[in-house]
Amino acid sequence: MSASHRLLPALTAVFGLALGSTAALAEDNRYIIQFAPGAAGQGKAAVQAAGGRVEIDLTDESINAMAITIPKAALGALDRNPNIVKIEEDSRVYPMAETVPFGITMTQSDLVSDADAGALNVCVIDSGYHIGHFDLQDTNVIGLELSGSGDPFIDSCGHGTHVAGTIAALNNGDGVIGVLPGGNVTLTIAKVFGDDSWTSGSCGYSYTSGIIEAAFACRDAGADVINMSLGGGGASSTAEQGFQDLLDQGVLSIAAAGNDGTTTLSYPASYPAVVSVAAIDENKVVADFSQKNSQVELAGPGVGVLSTVPTISANARVDGTDYTVSAFDRAASTTASGNLVDGGLCDSAGNWNGNTVLCERGAISFSDKVANVEAGGGAAAIVYNNASGSFLGTLECNGPSFRACSAIPAVSMSQADGQFLVGNKLGASATVSTETTAPADGYEFFDGTSMATPHVAGVAALVWSRNPGASAADIRNALAASAEDLGDAGRDDSYGHGLVQAADAVAFLGGDGGDGGGDTNAEPTALFTFSCTDLSCDFDGSASSDSDGTIASYAWDFGDGNSATGQTASHTYDGDGSYTVTLTVTDDAGATGSDSSLVSVSGAEPVNEAPTAAFDSNCTDLSCSFDGSASSDSDGTIASYAWDFGDGSSATGQTASHSYAAGGTYTVTLTVTDDDGATDTASQEVTVEEPATGGITLSATGYKQRGRHNVDLAWGGASSDNVDIYLDGGVLTTTPNDGAYTWSSNNRGGASYTFQVCEAGSNVCSDTVTVVF
Repeated sequence: MSASHRLLPALTAVFGLALGSTAALAEDNRYIIQFAPGAAGQGKAAVQAAGGRVEIDLTDESINAMAITIPKAALGALDRNPNIVKIEEDSRVYPMAETVPFGITMTQSDLVSDADAGALNVCVIDSGYHIGHFDLQDTNVIGLELSGSGDPFIDSCGHGTHVAGTIAALNNGDGVIGVLPGGNVTLTIAKVFGDDSWTSGSCGYSYTSGIIEAAFACRDAGADVINMSLGGGGASSTAEQGFQDLLDQGVLSIAAAGNDGTTTLSYPASYPAVVSVAAIDENKVVADFSQKNSQVELAGPGVGVLSTVPTISANARVDGTDYTVSAFDRAASTTASGNLVDGGLCDSAGNWNGNTVLCERGAISFSDKVANVEAGGGAAAIVYNNASGSFLGTLECNGPSFRACSAIPAVSMSQADGQFLVGNKLGASATVSTETTAPADGYEFFDGTSMATPHVAGVAALVWSRNPGASAADIRNALAASAEDLGDAGRDDSYGHGLVQAADAVAFLGGDGGDGGGDTNAEPTALFTFSCTDLSCDFDGSASSDSDGTIASYAWDFGDGNSATGQTASHTYDGDGSYTVTLTVTDDAGATGSDSSLVSVSGAEPVNEAPTAAFDSNCTDLSCSFDGSASSDSDGTIASYAWDFGDGSSATGQTASHSYAAGGTYTVTLTVTDDDGATDTASQEVTVEEPATGGITLSATGYKQRGRHNVDLAWGGASSDNVDIYLDGGVLTTTPNDGAYTWSSNNRGGASYTFQVCEAGSNVCSDTVTVVF
């Protein structure tokens, strides 16, 4: 079978397949640490002491590095460690693709025999390889075991199998053929994307460090050519050094230029030691999604490329008749049956237990429609178009992109078929299947620089097989020198040197592995060191070099919006932080190279933020309580609270109480002071009133017994169960509200006593009564 398939959404920047767009992410707290020569042991100890976790250990390789995860706040200590040379973000990378077919003949691959390709090894760093596909070779295939990558011969998203088919699909009379169709070339499979569970058609992502690990593993497996239909992230000087080492060791690395349609540099394609490949269509016009920048070196067919994939066979059978449908990306790979019901727009969950639900497109997203069907107990969802024709779609959800977003199968259908089923087949038995078949014999059209890259990698191996004495640099030079010039005359940013041509490259080399003449300019290598004191840093680019000329200019980007020129530069940052510094060098022939490092600086005196004063108040009669706990200090703590009650009285503490002498409106002010001496004030007006007497009457009769003072109190008008009796302004006792109380004293001399009776616990009181002895 064949199908037209668009991978959605466009893939972003981590290491990803060169199908869609790429954009750098930095939320993973993952970094590449490069150690000084002989200092890996001490460096590892420092990483562990700082709370870092090792993800990939590359200290045995020439780059002497490792990938770690560590909180960004802990980077400062590592950046100042003398055993650590460089710290860089370990950027994500994704696969890159889109939709539609084309060409072995366009690259002249049909004009060159691959009979001698048995000595060549092409390594595909991707999502795996479906070794059971009848159109792919199952001999001369090596599967690599990498860190946490799973089975290299399970390709849950199909990208790697599609790429491998472009390189080496068999000339067996069926399906498609690749650039090297004889089954002679050795394929090495390095799986860095996807999973092994067949839960969805998405590839997920990898990291810069994972791609470096895979590339070195390819070399160790004997690879001559490495195909990387992937890209994203930012530049890593550690990775740049690694690919340069591979080229120096005779391995030719080829990568997708990227699918954002911008001039942004995508990596690893934009490293000087890697061939960057643009995508063109069947009319030899650069694709609108293809990156256009100074590092594009060659072009290859990348629009509508038909190649091998594992089959995700979507089907809907209603009342014994099969209907054409397409599986939603990230829908569950399964089969379910139930009676057909009409869910309308499926904009809310219905009572669909065990049924297959028809949903009209529109109003809400595909994801929400399928989720509503699932929530309503539906066994499967069929979303039919609200306009003429068919459509493709993707379900969206949180979590890794290779995980399914639904537990039920979900497919799209044309408007005509959907309306027919609504009008004629409701209640009929309906089965929906999105099962993945593996091993498989499917084919699909993909677009992307991912698809262009294996054309170039395949041609490189094909040309090399005819010139076994050539070096990696010879092959690279021949491909550039013999390319069909497209676009502006000479090399340009859209097509590079042009469309790769197998037969012309073989002719250029003369078949004897010689240099073939016609040198091309080699890009310069940017390299710099730096040292920082507090917020000031000095940068030195004198280690940069140009193998076939001289460096004409140096351009610095300090990562904070500032820049400079010159072989050396100095810069002072405005504040603490980690900044990505990039040096771009340009040689005397106009070629460029770049190097980036993560620079962490600290030492700026922090500016103390003043605290914020805030309080609540609550007043009854003349008494008020105040609470300043709502006050705060964003960068410290509040050390003290000072209250001004507006009547000449004051207090301290987070909470305070105050009784005013008379009713009125008073301005209360709270002043808070933080642990660094900064202050803030907040003011409120409070209104207090004289307490009502409440109609309580009180009489007092004084008399002496044996010379001692006694007072009989009698009151009326109190309504509470108990009353408070006050003597000279203080509570004497709380007693039942029975209207009488006798007080006695041992005092025998002259004295006066003032009494008052109040409702218990309140300010509703009688007038005061004074008894004089």
